[in-house]
Amino acid sequence: MKTYFDLSDEAEKKLNKIMQFVEGSQRQLLNIIGSVLTQEINVCFVSARDPWGTAWKPLKVRKGQPLRDKGHLKASINYQVYPDYVEIGSGVGAGTNLKYAPYHQFGFSRNVEAHTKDIYFKLNRDGTVGHRFVKKSKSDFAQSVNVKAHTIVVSARPFLPINQEKQVVMPQSWNQAIIHNIRNFIEGGL
Repeated sequence: MKTYFDLSDEAEKKLNKIMQFVEGSQRQLLNIIGSVLTQEINVCFVSARDPWGTAWKPLKVRKGQPLRDKGHLKASINYQVYPDYVEIGSGVGAGTNLKYAPYHQFGFSRNVEAHTKDIYFKLNRDGTVGHRFVKKSKSDFAQSVNVKAHTIVVSARPFLPINQEKQVVMPQSWNQAIIHNIRNFIEGGL
């Protein structure tokens, strides 16, 4: 059994006003969502945690925080609004177009066979060999070394709310931030 209730004239006018405002503000609402998503992704880089709050594995090779050596990955995070996307309707996508991003998001391992490699150094002023590697073009001393077979392992350090099965799993706190910002926008526009 369904029961229909009539809204008061005042409530109906307010509801219509809200619906018209939201309908006319679709692109702005999508921009708000995109902005919140990029902010939340950037928090992952600053806090060295995945979107669900788990700390990233610490670095083994260098000091500092993971994924923040030069800042290229963090700086590449952006969003795109799709106001009339045919297959899904309106929406917003957030992420990066850097080719190496999936290796950090999901992790990877690669076996490297034993091989010989040239390494390059810059001589010190006193003629001794420096201890820092340099590019071949900047070197004045080269040495061949034997590299043993080994496995390169990069730990997964998720910064996007995508799980190992490549499904979006939005954290509750991110949903709440989006709702909060949309609510503020609507209240400010009415």
